[in-house]
Amino acid sequence: MENQDKKKEPMVSDNRADAEETNTRIDALAASNQKTTGDTSKAGQELDYWSFVKLTRLRLGDQFDLEHLQANQAVLSLNRAAGAITYDLESIIHRPRLGSWAAYTLLFVLWNAGPMPSHRLAELSNMSRAAVSNMTKTLLTRGYIEKKPHSRDGRAITLHLTESGTVAIEESFAKEVVREREWMSALTDIEQQLLIQLLDKLISSRNRSGLTSRN
Repeated sequence: MENQDKKKEPMVSDNRADAEETNTRIDALAASNQKTTGDTSKAGQELDYWSFVKLTRLRLGDQFDLEHLQANQAVLSLNRAAGAITYDLESIIHRPRLGSWAAYTLLFVLWNAGPMPSHRLAELSNMSRAAVSNMTKTLLTRGYIEKKPHSRDGRAITLHLTESGTVAIEESFAKEVVREREWMSALTDIEQQLLIQLLDKLISSRNRSGLTSRN
C-alpha cells in the first residue's frame, strides 16, 4: 500500500520550473531552425500544446502585430484550458454517472433554477435548442427529468427534475467540486478571484464590441 501511495502524483502541480525549461528549449529550437532553414517547422517534433502556442507567436511575429498575436495566444490558451478541464470532469465523473457533460449541464441548471421550458433551458445552459432537445430525450428515458404542463399555460410544457434526477445531480456535483478544487489548487485564492473577474469582464464586453455568442 505504501508503494502505491508513493506512485500517486497530484493531478495538478506547480510546474513553473518545467514551463520555464520548456520555454527556453522551444525558444532555442525555434531560433535555431529559423537560422538554419528559414522556418520553425522542425520544432513540431518536440512540441507539447503549450510550447506550440508559444511557437505560433514566435513564428508569426514578422507577419502580425504583437497585439494580435497576444490576443491569439490568450484565446488559444483559454480554449485549451477549458477543454482540458471539461474533458477531465466528463471522463472521470459525468460520463460514468450521467452519460455526458451535456447531461450534467442540463440537470445542473434544473437543479438550481427549477422547472422551465426547453428554450429557457437552452439559454441558461449555453446550448443550442437542438442539442437540448436531443439530450432531453435521453434524460427522459433515464428517468432523470419529466415533462409537465406549465402552471399558468396548459399548452406549454416545462421540464422538471425527478427524484432520481435530483439524486444523480447531487452525487455528481459533490464529486465535481472536489475535482475542480484539485484543478484550481494551481492558483492562489487571490489568483482564482482575479481569474473570475477577468473572465466576467471578457464575457460582459462582447455586447459593447459587437461580438456574437449563443446567449
